[in-house]
Order: sequence, then structure tokens, then C-alpha cells
Amino acid sequence: MKKFNDQPLYIESPLIFSDPLSKIAKTKIYLKLEPLQPSGSFKNRGIGHFIKIKRKGTKKFISSSGGNAGLAASYAARILEIPITVFVPESTPLMMVNKIKTEQANVVQIGADWQEADQHAQQQCYINKATYVPPFNDPLI
Repeated sequence: MKKFNDQPLYIESPLIFSDPLSKIAKTKIYLKLEPLQPSGSFKNRGIGHFIKIKRKGTKKFISSSGGNAGLAASYAARILEIPITVFVPESTPLMMVNKIKTEQANVVQIGADWQEADQHAQQQCYINKATYVPPFNDPLI
């Protein structure tokens, strides 16, 4: 586990055996305890890895998210001491906006849905010469 500022970017999630699901599936089923990731988001490992790799030469990250990806990106950026702005749709619950802000991210609520927020995020990356952190669909994630 790589630590920065004495905090891990992500942890190896523990597994617990699920007897009820194992009985239904007729095979052993284990559940990953992803809420135990440092940010509480299941996206920590993938996005933390992406940000760790892309941080060299990056002065600022910009991401878009409906919630969990932005939380994970904000956590990783804070640990690595690189500013981040997260674009979320206006429909994002205030609780999630506040969680992302707790990670010292700048949060911009814009657009009716994630696609609109993402368009704004990508435009701002181009304008500000920032590194785009995709919420999914990248080989590093």
C-alpha cells in the first residue's frame, strides 16, 4: 500500500463470506467491503491509480461525476496535493457535494445530467490546460 502524507491512496478491500448468497448461488460468495476505502467510495483504487500515474507534470485535475468518482478523485488529489475541480450535475445530492468539498475540491454544479456536467468539465480542461480524470472507461482506471 503506497502512502502519501501518511495516508493510503487506497486499500486492499477485505472480503467477507456471505452464507445467504452462497446458498442461493450454490457456490461460495464473498463480498468486498468497498465502503472501507479511505474516501468511502468503491472508485478509490482505479481513480487513485489514474491520478497517481498522471500527477507528474499536472498542475490541476478536472473531473466529472455523479458522486462516487468525484469523491475518489478529490480524495486522491488531496492526498497528492494537486488541486481538483469536480463538475457534477445539478441533481447531485447536497450530501455528496459536501463530501466532495470535504476533500478540498472545488465543486461546480452544472447541467441537468452527468453528460452535460462532463461536457463542461472537458471544456474547462482544454481552457485551463488541466488533466481530465474520467469517472470510468480508461485503461488506467
